[in-house]
Amino acid sequence: MKNNSFVFGSISSLLIITFLFITNYRTSWGHPWFIYPTFAVIWWPLSTYFAGNKNFKMFSISGCTLISVFFILVNIITSPGYLWYIYPIFAALWWPLSMILCGAKRYKLYSIVMSMLTIVFFSIVNLISSPNTLWFIYPSLAVVLWPLSMYFAKEKYIKLYSIIISLVFAAFLILINYIYTPNEIWWTYTVFYLIWWPIVMLLGSKAKTTTFAIIAALAIIAYYIAQYLIHTPGEHPWYLYIILPILLWPYSTYFKKVLHTKIFLLVSMFLFVLYYSILNFVLFPGYPWVIYLIYAVSWAVMGMYFASRKRFFAFSVCASLVTIIFFIFVNYLSTPNHIWAVYPSFAIVWWPLSYYFFKVIASPAMPSVSDTGTHDS
Repeated sequence: MKNNSFVFGSISSLLIITFLFITNYRTSWGHPWFIYPTFAVIWWPLSTYFAGNKNFKMFSISGCTLISVFFILVNIITSPGYLWYIYPIFAALWWPLSMILCGAKRYKLYSIVMSMLTIVFFSIVNLISSPNTLWFIYPSLAVVLWPLSMYFAKEKYIKLYSIIISLVFAAFLILINYIYTPNEIWWTYTVFYLIWWPIVMLLGSKAKTTTFAIIAALAIIAYYIAQYLIHTPGEHPWYLYIILPILLWPYSTYFKKVLHTKIFLLVSMFLFVLYYSILNFVLFPGYPWVIYLIYAVSWAVMGMYFASRKRFFAFSVCASLVTIIFFIFVNYLSTPNHIWAVYPSFAIVWWPLSYYFFKVIASPAMPSVSDTGTHDS
């Protein structure tokens, strides 16, 4: 029965293709349009033979070949000046390769083959469309991570995986630096950040200790100080602004037992404000920018104090007062000749007013459901 279906499909397809060819030849041979319906008709015997015999791998190979030939012919006939057929052929190749490799459960080999195919595809498109700009290296970086992850992203290889991925990213950045800005060696700035992942992975549980946090924090601070002395000596000491956030790492590790307490948070915020207040006074005495940090910290303090006691109306009053004072200070410091602080102050006042009249006063006066039912009865 299957052989009869294949013979019938083959003969019928051949007759249809012959009819289409003769019609095309007799009417409009200048444009061989018969190849379009022929492409559709050929799928009949192919499907009957291979899919009918459950030979899906050969069906995918023959189907991919048919698709490739069809698009190559269409490309040559319609627009031979631009080889666009590579786009559908690239997509079609995934079909047989997926059937063969995934069917054999060769997933690692599949990732390698398809990654190489994808990189070759992007390279060809790059050379055809824009040969003056080598952009294919950017998607190739993401593609390379696929087989690397398939092989090494396992618990027993995770340390080696971190080293390999860091080296891959370093090589990528060096290549970009060499191609586009060979006169400026900027890739050295990124290496410092790339080495932290493998260092932490290699140390394992030791990376969670206070000792490592102290050594790492000092190394990071030394790195930024070196960057300042090498690239911007004598200018504004910008590295001082990042020292405190870096030191919070060993500070938090040392006090990890009280890390979630209110005392720890209050002391941390006090040190934060004190440190930047000193920097503001010493390095930039002309403008007290520290008030912005104080305003942000004050919200955390008010939230801890009032929210834990469920004193929400007092919180609205205090927060509104602090916000209004903040706007007055900013108005006075930035534009003293134009009094604009009244506008946001007017808006913020509605918060405690609304809370007072709709919660504090109105809520107790509202009758309960049981009281209402008693009166009605």
